[in-house]
Amino acid sequence: MKRKKNDPQNFDNIPSTRFENQLKRRREKLEKEEKKRENSRNALFRQRVRDASERKAPKTLRTKAYYRFSSEYPSVVNPDGFRENSKRVSRMSAKKYIITAICCILTFIISFTVVKACILISEKAPPEAENIPADTENVAVSALHFSPEEFSAQTADELIISLKSNGCNTAITEFKDEYGYVYFDIKSSVGASADKKIAGAREKLDELKSKGITCAAYISCFKDTAAAESLSGMELLTSSGSLFRDNSSSCWLDPFSNAAEEYILDIIKKAVDSGFNYILLDNISFPYEFSVSAPVYKTDSPSAKAKNDRLISFINKATSVAGSDRLIVISDISGFTTLSELPNEKYGGMILNSSCIAYALDLREDKQYKEQLTNTKEFNFIEEMPLAFILDAGAIAAKQLKNEKEASVSVAVIDRDLEDAKEFTVHSGIENIIIW
Repeated sequence: MKRKKNDPQNFDNIPSTRFENQLKRRREKLEKEEKKRENSRNALFRQRVRDASERKAPKTLRTKAYYRFSSEYPSVVNPDGFRENSKRVSRMSAKKYIITAICCILTFIISFTVVKACILISEKAPPEAENIPADTENVAVSALHFSPEEFSAQTADELIISLKSNGCNTAITEFKDEYGYVYFDIKSSVGASADKKIAGAREKLDELKSKGITCAAYISCFKDTAAAESLSGMELLTSSGSLFRDNSSSCWLDPFSNAAEEYILDIIKKAVDSGFNYILLDNISFPYEFSVSAPVYKTDSPSAKAKNDRLISFINKATSVAGSDRLIVISDISGFTTLSELPNEKYGGMILNSSCIAYALDLREDKQYKEQLTNTKEFNFIEEMPLAFILDAGAIAAKQLKNEKEASVSVAVIDRDLEDAKEFTVHSGIENIIIW
């Protein structure tokens, strides 16, 4: 049978479904090829973005929400282009490990050596005190006071170490205190007491002097409770005939009593014979604090001039006994000036015209006239820390001493626990101090 020719009329006879299937297959093929090319382009784009970010992005901590195309895009990203919020720690190289180990070993060795040296130094016995050359021409007044208990309990080397730690070269201890006890063995003392004696005092004094330490004896003169209570005729009485006592309940000897004068001069002589280089006299004055009634002196109603002359006469006699280059007199500020606000009962005026080698300005806090100084124009007194008093009082005392008497040196007595007192004393014009 002969096939029919393809003419336009014959297309109408082809089934429609077949033609549609062919078109659909061709379309799907084209779509697959296009999707494949698109996936390839996207993969290439993501790889380029990842390579660029890993090379140039700073190593900073960022969150997942940080935009992937920022100039500060994080260095570590996930396949979706976002950074996980975790910190990557790079491992140390072998060279860094070796350097770190060497540093640790060196630190341990140095620390061990320093600690061992500190232990050896702390366990080392204190060095023996060096001999300090004694100064025989000038008064050695860079001094430190030792109570009788301290002087008795410590060895000579321990006392020297204490002196050097405070920058001093002179040791002061009580030969006779304000109560009247005499701590060195002399038979003429009314206030002598066996349990108050310093054990081995003479030997310790000789040892200190042999090592170049200057030694000074403190003697309280007219303030003497023990001698007054013995009723030997030297005591200071009231108008009722009873013992006079000041605000601190201390008794006094009568400065106008010749017996009292001879008694104190004898103690000064014994202190010189004991070997002390200097004699430091305190309470060369009349009492000025009256607790119940005023004292009655052997001279009726003595004037201020009579008091002043009597004290200067006593100091001159003490200088003759001790020697012209040994005696130092302690006086508070009222003994250096005649300010109207300060009481003059103690000295009757200034006592700067005696023949002693030096005067010591008493700046100890319990010796200051607080009530009188509060309203005094010449002083800027501070009750909590009286450094202004030290500065002003020292300047006045130094000026008066220079004008009234040619002494070889002026001294200041300050409390040991008062900070900055030494510096303020120097600023006031008094370079030599006694630390009490």
